[in-house]
Amino acid sequence: RVHQVTLLRGTRWVWLLAVSRGHAALVVPYRARTAVMLVPLQQAEPPRRVVAGTKDGSYEGMWCAPSFMLDDDGPAVQRFDIGDIDSAFLLRGVLSRSEAARLVAMAETMGFVRAVDDDGVGGKEVERRNGALSWVMHAGLSEQLIRRLGPCLPWAVVVHRPGARPAAVELPMLGGVVPWVREVSGAPEGLYTLDSLSARSRIYRYESDRSDAFLPHFDEVWPGSRLECDDEGGEPTLWYDGWRYSASESGGWAWSAGDRVSHLSVLLYLNDDFEGGETLLHPDGWSDGTSTRGGRAPDQPPPRVAVTPELGSALCFGQSFKLGRKAVPNSSGALLHEGLPVKPCRADASGSASADASGSASAGASGSAPRLRPPRKYVLRTDVCYTMPPPPRGAEQASGASEEGAEGVADDAAAAGGDGGGGGGGATQDPRGGQQMRVELSVDAEVRRQQLELLAKAGYDVSAFE
Repeated sequence: RVHQVTLLRGTRWVWLLAVSRGHAALVVPYRARTAVMLVPLQQAEPPRRVVAGTKDGSYEGMWCAPSFMLDDDGPAVQRFDIGDIDSAFLLRGVLSRSEAARLVAMAETMGFVRAVDDDGVGGKEVERRNGALSWVMHAGLSEQLIRRLGPCLPWAVVVHRPGARPAAVELPMLGGVVPWVREVSGAPEGLYTLDSLSARSRIYRYESDRSDAFLPHFDEVWPGSRLECDDEGGEPTLWYDGWRYSASESGGWAWSAGDRVSHLSVLLYLNDDFEGGETLLHPDGWSDGTSTRGGRAPDQPPPRVAVTPELGSALCFGQSFKLGRKAVPNSSGALLHEGLPVKPCRADASGSASADASGSASAGASGSAPRLRPPRKYVLRTDVCYTMPPPPRGAEQASGASEEGAEGVADDAAAAGGDGGGGGGGATQDPRGGQQMRVELSVDAEVRRQQLELLAKAGYDVSAFE
């Protein structure tokens, strides 16, 4: 069945909600699929290897491109909600076609590392089966991206434990955006404010001739990170914020003022010249049975949604604070999802194949007719980081421990699931510095007093307004 549904009011876009095999597919009709041409890099500074500031923060294939920048004037970004899923939304127009092409070209220069052997033999089912690399973004590139994404993101996240009333939920909207309220087990309660993107992003390459896919999984939170580049020729170094967490649900955390943690994943699609490769969302993977959005009964889970990649668009959704802990449930708003395989190219009557992103060709079976390389899907995955609430005195002192003292926690997180996990050691940074939160105070004296009281409870200095 195909139902025509107008999701984008006030625009010319009409989306089709196609129900097939038990899940819904969001498809933009009549969208032309144009190949992404690889841009020559003769004039670009070559990428450089990145080392980790701590031994537990190292990953194979970490790179940076110190001079890589997006265009000064980017496209206009628009946000669209996705059906009944409260914690997921789509941003269109994040990258231009030429910017996406340059990102793909640079990633190919860096080189991808396969998650499993070419034959897929690994003794057990592997969650991620594709090519991947870690692109550690320098501050300038990260700032360009967050400036484009920021106006469409929650500027604040309020975390409260199950059964407790969110203490800061009555805070006024920040920039016209209502804070995202999350019920989370095993994490510090309070107000988290939007800060930046994680410096360490990942680029995945899905190849159609290898049945690449990413099995259903939850993304877990990551600490904030930064790239340190030495102008005198030293190795670029990746540093993580130094927060640590308890292995139990009720145990305390250790963090310093200014430490950051991610709440949202961002999948930025770098091409769309292929069939298949949808990101399949499983809302029933996190639903607690209380959502009635769209008139749906509380006991009726929303359908799965397949988001078709569109070049330059970004899919954003919630992450989990589970961090591999058996006693800790996945957080509200954490979204189960998977990456579906890219379909092999279809040969025409002459036996030639369709083009892929690079436009490269290989010899046919006869050795005379060139055949184009099978289609590939490229996606950049990064994390939206928020500054943590001011820590209690004991937690701040514990977070200032030596780097060796944080390694055990990082080992626990690595054992919990590798690239999808969070938590890690690293030098304790103070990126918050003199960060301030802009709040519109009421002219009504009583309301103003209540606002200041809530801000003070959240740890902010309100003495200048009293």
